[in-house]
Amino acid sequence: MDTCLLILCGLPACGKTTLAKRLKASPEFKSIYHVVHLSYDDLMPDNITAFLTEKPNLVQQGAANWKKYREDIVLCVENILKTFPNGKAEIPVNVCPDLWAKINNSFMQDMKKEEFHLLVIIDDNMYYQGMRYPFYQLARKYSIGFCQVYLECNIELALKRNNHRPNPIPEEVIHTMASKFEPPSPSERNWEVHSLYIKDQTICCLDDVLALVDNARQNKAAPLSDNVELRQISRVKCSISTLHQADQILRKLVSGKMSDLDVGLSCKNKKEMSCVYLQIRTRLYSELKLGSLLIPESIENVTDASKNTESNLYQWLKDIFESNCNDSTVNTTEIT
Repeated sequence: MDTCLLILCGLPACGKTTLAKRLKASPEFKSIYHVVHLSYDDLMPDNITAFLTEKPNLVQQGAANWKKYREDIVLCVENILKTFPNGKAEIPVNVCPDLWAKINNSFMQDMKKEEFHLLVIIDDNMYYQGMRYPFYQLARKYSIGFCQVYLECNIELALKRNNHRPNPIPEEVIHTMASKFEPPSPSERNWEVHSLYIKDQTICCLDDVLALVDNARQNKAAPLSDNVELRQISRVKCSISTLHQADQILRKLVSGKMSDLDVGLSCKNKKEMSCVYLQIRTRLYSELKLGSLLIPESIENVTDASKNTESNLYQWLKDIFESNCNDSTVNTTEIT
């Protein structure tokens, strides 16, 4: 059995779920693949903040809830892939049982009796390439296929379709996603080489998607070579050696954010925002320390970078910090 992960990404209401259902019902796909459709709309709780704060042992409070839940989805998929289809997968530590049950049941639904290949469709907005990358890492870790379909959709059409949904997403969320969307770019990121753009799903040829999936399955994501591993280790050490400067920069960024808060905000709201900013600072610092967030090789001189707001390290951390703050704003709007 070969496995392939297929990411369907695009703005809300662009037609991702409709396409996923077409693929799953297609005789061409069904004859070759056991198709698993994982829609984040079905996996994420309707009100994730309330859901998770009722279970404080699972996650920290605040915006980290949203990120933690998304990370748990990847963990669940990985645990199932380890033993599928013959073994019995176990729920990962500190993962919500309801989430695990939904994902596990999706894999086991309509199981084929004959030999088959496995196609896992990940259906989500995935507006940052960093949201898609963990699944590529999963593909690389287990030497399986990885591909993406980006459904292009102008914002006017997305808003129109969204307004006809039973539970429409706030328009400002769609506008924010559109302004930040990072479509697959094979020319910039070689891990996105197996990508397909669809401009009009109504005339989408499923044969094109099948060809994409077959190609990705037959040309599996390759593990890191030894040379790449050595470069990665070197970059991790470089990141650790600049922790002090990074910590000082992150503290200044938090202070700046707090100073910029509207004077009309209540003390309660200011405290909540302060918690969000501090959580982001703590998480970014931890990722730098562990080496999961790597300073680009182009940033070489970090001496006194915290004292120079124009330094490359300062600007790089500022961009990441601001991006996370904006994500928190978008996610809070999405889940309330």
